[in-house]
Amino acid sequence: MNVIQIINNIEQIRQWSQKTDTSRLPENARDKIKERDKVNHAKAKDSLIKLLNVITTSHDADKIMYFKKLVVGYGLGDLLSSNDILPASEMHPNSGRWGIHYNHSLYQKILPLCQLAYLEEKNGIAEDHALKLSLIFNDEKSVNEYLKAISVGTKSRYLVHDACLFDLPAPEECNFEQWKKIANKKSYMANPRFRELLPHIPAIEAIAQRQERKSLNIQAITAKEKELQSVNQKYSKIEQTPIINPTEADKLNRKQELMQLSQEKSRLSIELAELSKGLPLQDASVTILQAFYEAYKADNNAAHKILIDHGISTQNIELFYSLKRHNDDQAIPAILIKGSDLGYPNCYLTKLDTQSDAGAALAACLGKITDCCQYLGGAGTDCAKHGIESPNSGFYVMFQGDENYPNLTDRIIAQSWVWCDRDGNLCLDSIEAVSQVHLSQVSDFYRYLSITLCENHGIRQINTGAQSGITTQIALQDYPTIKLNAIDYIGYSDSISQLLIADASMPYIFLGRVDSGTLQHKITTKTHEYFKGLFSSNTDLKSNVELQKAISYLIFSTQDQESSPLYQLLVDAAGNRTEELIQLIQINRKYVDHLNNNELNLAFALLDQGAYINSINTHGQSLLHATVLSANHKLLEQLTERNINLDIQDTYGNSALINALESLLYTQKSEEGRAIARYLVEKGANVDMKDDYEFTPLIIAVRNNDLDMTRYLIDKGAGIDIYDGYMRTAMFWAANGGYWEVFSELASKNCRTDVVNYINEDNLLMTALRGQNRDIIRHLINTMPVNIHYQNKRGETVLHLMVHHSEFFNMIIASLSADQLFKALSVRNVDGNTVLHYAVSNPKLLQTILQRLPTDKRVELLFLANSDGDTLLMLIAINTYFLEDTLELIPESQRIELISATDNQGNTVLHRASHNPDTLRTILELIPETQRFALVNLCNKNNETVLHLVAANYGSLKGTLEFLTEQQRVDAVNRINNKGLSVLSIASTNLQILKAIYELYPENQRPEGFGGPNEEQVLSEILNAFKQQRQVDYYSYGDESFELNFDVAVNENNTTEANEPATSSTDSSNDELYEKLSIILDNPEFIEPGVKLKSSLYPNLSKLKNALNHKEAFNVIQEIAAKGVAKNKKVKETASPERYSYIDKRISLLTAIMEAHNFEQALENIKEKLPDIDIPYNFVS
Repeated sequence: MNVIQIINNIEQIRQWSQKTDTSRLPENARDKIKERDKVNHAKAKDSLIKLLNVITTSHDADKIMYFKKLVVGYGLGDLLSSNDILPASEMHPNSGRWGIHYNHSLYQKILPLCQLAYLEEKNGIAEDHALKLSLIFNDEKSVNEYLKAISVGTKSRYLVHDACLFDLPAPEECNFEQWKKIANKKSYMANPRFRELLPHIPAIEAIAQRQERKSLNIQAITAKEKELQSVNQKYSKIEQTPIINPTEADKLNRKQELMQLSQEKSRLSIELAELSKGLPLQDASVTILQAFYEAYKADNNAAHKILIDHGISTQNIELFYSLKRHNDDQAIPAILIKGSDLGYPNCYLTKLDTQSDAGAALAACLGKITDCCQYLGGAGTDCAKHGIESPNSGFYVMFQGDENYPNLTDRIIAQSWVWCDRDGNLCLDSIEAVSQVHLSQVSDFYRYLSITLCENHGIRQINTGAQSGITTQIALQDYPTIKLNAIDYIGYSDSISQLLIADASMPYIFLGRVDSGTLQHKITTKTHEYFKGLFSSNTDLKSNVELQKAISYLIFSTQDQESSPLYQLLVDAAGNRTEELIQLIQINRKYVDHLNNNELNLAFALLDQGAYINSINTHGQSLLHATVLSANHKLLEQLTERNINLDIQDTYGNSALINALESLLYTQKSEEGRAIARYLVEKGANVDMKDDYEFTPLIIAVRNNDLDMTRYLIDKGAGIDIYDGYMRTAMFWAANGGYWEVFSELASKNCRTDVVNYINEDNLLMTALRGQNRDIIRHLINTMPVNIHYQNKRGETVLHLMVHHSEFFNMIIASLSADQLFKALSVRNVDGNTVLHYAVSNPKLLQTILQRLPTDKRVELLFLANSDGDTLLMLIAINTYFLEDTLELIPESQRIELISATDNQGNTVLHRASHNPDTLRTILELIPETQRFALVNLCNKNNETVLHLVAANYGSLKGTLEFLTEQQRVDAVNRINNKGLSVLSIASTNLQILKAIYELYPENQRPEGFGGPNEEQVLSEILNAFKQQRQVDYYSYGDESFELNFDVAVNENNTTEANEPATSSTDSSNDELYEKLSIILDNPEFIEPGVKLKSSLYPNLSKLKNALNHKEAFNVIQEIAAKGVAKNKKVKETASPERYSYIDKRISLLTAIMEAHNFEQALENIKEKLPDIDIPYNFVS
C-alpha cells in the first residue's frame, strides 16, 4: 500500500467519523442524522481496523507504529482499540533555525506519513521531508492535496522524496510568511515552475520591489502576461511532441524553432518583470514570479547562471565560491564512453571537469537535475563538495548530444558521484537518472564504463552504493562484494551497503544481462577469450583457481544449469575437457551444500578435489567464517595454510576477524574469540575492514571496553581515526562509554580530539560529558581548548551538557566576565532551553550560577522561556527550598511579573506548584498581601486558577485560601472553568473539604444550618446538588479513561460521605501518601534535562501522576507502574547511552511501586531502591 492509498483511506475514514452539526436542523430531522452518523462512525472504525490489519501483515514494528501515530495525528485515535503508548515526535534538529515559522504540531502529524513513505522509498531523510512540508504548508490537508497532485502522472518510486526536492530560502533573508501564503494558493506548489523559484525568493523580492514609476499599468501587465503564456505553450507543445521518423533537416528546424521561442520567452519575461516591479507579490501569478526569476538570471555570468538555473540558493552559491577545487585524472580516470560504441547514438558519458567554472557549477547542481539530494543545499551537500574539492573524487556524467563534440550545455541524462579507496578501487556512490529516460541505455553505459576502467586503467574492483537511484537495476545484486571505504570522505552517502559492478578477474558477470547487442558481443567475446585461456594449459583443472572461482560464481548465481548462456560458454570453451569440467562443477556443488549444512570437515575434504576454497553459502559466508564461528582452531590453521581469503565479507559485511570479535569474544564471552582474532591478524587479515554498520575491529573492541584488544589492534596498524556509520571514531565510543583506560590508550597514540560526530554534531567533549567519566572529561578540558559557543545539531553547548559536573562547570566559567557568562548561559537549544533550564536538575550549581550574575542579568535569564513557554521558575516550582532561595535573589518589584509569566498552556508558576502545598505557601508569603488575590485568580487556557487544580487536596486548598480575605475566598471558589465547574464544585467530593471551605466563608454567606446540629445533613444535600450539576466527569490520561462516580453513601455511623471513584479501593485514604508519591514523580532525577514530566515522552509517569492526583486505588497505581516498567525497558533498547541513567531510575521507581502491596510499602521500597534521590521530605516514618 503506497502513501497516496493510505492518505485516501485515512481521509475517507475521517470523513465518516465526523459528526454532523444538527443545531440548525428541525427536530424531526436530527434523529435521522444522528443515526446516519452512528452508522458512519461504525463504518469508519471498521475500515480503520481493516486498514490496520493490512499494515500489520507486514510484521514491521516501525511501520505499524508510524501508521498508528498517523491515525492519532489525524484525530482518529479514538477509533483505535489499541492501548499502545505512542511516543511523541521530537522537534526537528533544525527547528531553531526557523524560529516562529516552525510548526511542531503540523510536523508531528506529517512525520509518520513521511516515515511510512521512507520504508517503501528508502530515499532521503523522513524528518527533513516532514520539516519542509510543515514549513511551507498550513495544515495536513494541504500536504495531502499536494502529494496527490504530485503523484498524478508520475511513475517515480520516490513520491515523497521527489515531492520534497524543493529548497526553501533562509527565513531571515525574506518575508517568509508572505511566501507561505503564496505557496498555499491553489495549485501553486504543485507547479514545478513555482517550486523552482523558492530558493531565489530574496532575489525575486529585491527585483519586484524596485519601483521606479508612480503607478502600475495593470492592463499592460495582463497583456504581456498573456503574450508570454502563449509563447510558453508553443514552446512546450513543440518540445513535448515527438517527430515521427525525423530527417536531419527536421531535427535542425525543430532545434532552431525552440531556440527562437526560448529567446522570445527570455525577452518577454524581462519585459513583464519590468512592467510588474512594485506589484505586491501576493497578487503576482506564477508567470509574473517566473518573470522576476528570469530577470534575476539575466544579470549573472555563465557559471552563476547554471547555479541559479538549477535552483541553488543564494547562501549555497556563496558556499560554491568558497570551495577549493582539485582534480586528479589518475585517481579518477578521465574517460569518454561514446554511444556509438554501444549502438546508442547521440549519447556519451564522460568525467566532469570540475577545474572549469562551468563544470564545477554543473557538479554543484547534479542532484537538482536528476531529482536526488546530491547538490549544494541538499542532504548530499557533502557529497557534492567532496566531488569538487577532493582529488580522490569526481563525477561521471552521461549526456545526450554529439559524442564528437561534448558540450556542458548538452542535456544530462544520468550522473554518478565517484570516489576511490586506498587501493585505487572505485565506488560509484549512487547512479541517478532523469525521468523519462531509457534505463536500459543508462545501465549499459555505466556497466561499460566500469568494464573499461578495469580493462584499460588497471582498476581491480568497482562497486556501487545500494541505497538510492537506479543502482540496484545496474549493479550485480546476486553476488556479495568486498566493501570499499573512501580515502578522505566522512558524511552522508548512499554506499553504506554496496553492490559489485565490475571485477577485473570476473569479466563474465554481466553476460546475458545487458540490452545493447554491441555490449553483449563485447562481454561474450571477452568472456570466451578468458575461459579459453583457463583451458589453454594442460594442468589438472582442479588446480585452476580462476576456473574454480568462475564455477563458484555460476553456482551462487544459479547459472550452473545447461540453459544458462554463461554455463554454455564455459562448456564450449572446455572443448574436449568438458567431462572434467562437469566433474569439477559437481565437486563445487557438493562443497557449497556442505557449507550450507555447516558440515565443515566434509567441505574441507573436497578442497583437494578442486572445490574453490573461497566459495560462499547462501548467507555469503565462506568456510573461514564457519570455521571461526565454530572456534575450530585446527581447521583454521589448515585453511590459512591453503591461503584462504581472510577478508571475504558475508551478507552483513562481517569478515572472519569481525566474527571472531563480535560473535565469539563479545557476544558469547568466549576467550577463544580473542585467540582466533589475534591469529587472523598475524596471518594478514585486514584490521580496518568494516561491517554493515561500518564498525572496524578497533571500534568493535573499543565499544566493548576491551583494553587488551584495543592495544593489540593499534600495534598491528589499525586506523585510529576512522569513522563508522554513526559518524563516530574509536575515540568517540570510548568517551561515550566512559571507558577511561581505553580512552587513555587511544589518547596516548595521538588520536584526533578535534573531531565532530557528523550525525548529532557533538564534539568529543560533549560526547565525554554524556559518558560521564570524570577522568575523560578532565583530560579533554586540560589538553584541548574548550569552545563554549560551539553548538551541536540540537543547539546544545558544552555548558548545557556540563550541568551534572559542577566542578568542571565552575572551572570553565571561572574566567568569564559577567557579560561573557550571561551570553554563554543564554544560548538556547532547538527546544528553546538555556543552560539554566538544563541546570534545574542540579539545584546547588544553579544557585551558584545565579549568585554569580548581576541582578539585572539574573532576572533577564529567569524571564527566558523555552519553546513550551517554561521559565526557570516553572521548572523549579516543585522544589520548595530551591524556589524560595531563587525568589529571594529577585527584587521584590519583579517577583510578581516572574511568577505571573505563563507557559504555552497559560499556566503560571503558581499553577505548576499546585501539587506542593509548601511551595504554594512559600510563593504567597513572598508576595505582598495586596497582590495575592490577583495572582491566585490568574487562569490558564482551560480557564482554571490554581484553586481548580488543588480543589481535591484538602491541605493545599485550605492553605491557599487562608492567604485571602473572606470575600476573596468566596469569589475564588466560585470561579468557573471551561468545563463549567467551579472550584467549589470540584472540591465537593467529600464532607471534609466542603466543610473546610465554608468555615473560611464570611458567616453571613455560609449555608443555612451550617455549624448547627444538622450540619452534616446540610452538607450532604449540598454534595448531592453538586453531583446533579456535575453528573459524571471523565479524567483521562494517556489512552485510558476512568469514569469517576460521585455517589453519596451512609456509613455505619449514619454519617454521609463521598464514595471513592468506581475504580478505587480502600487501600489507603491518606491524602498525604498520595501527595508524597506524586511529589516524588516530579523529581528531576527521573526525566532528562529540560523536559517536563507532562511531556508525552514520559507517558507512564504522566499517567501515574494523574492517577495519584485523582486518588485512584493502589491496584490501579500498581498496574500503571507495571506497564511503565515494561515500556521503559523497551525504550532503553534503542535509547542513546546518555539517557540510560534516567531510564534506569524510572524503572527502579516504577518497580518499587509495582512490587509493593500498599502506598506505605511503595514509599519504603522507593527509599530502599533509590537511596541517593534528593527529595526535601521525610517520606518514610
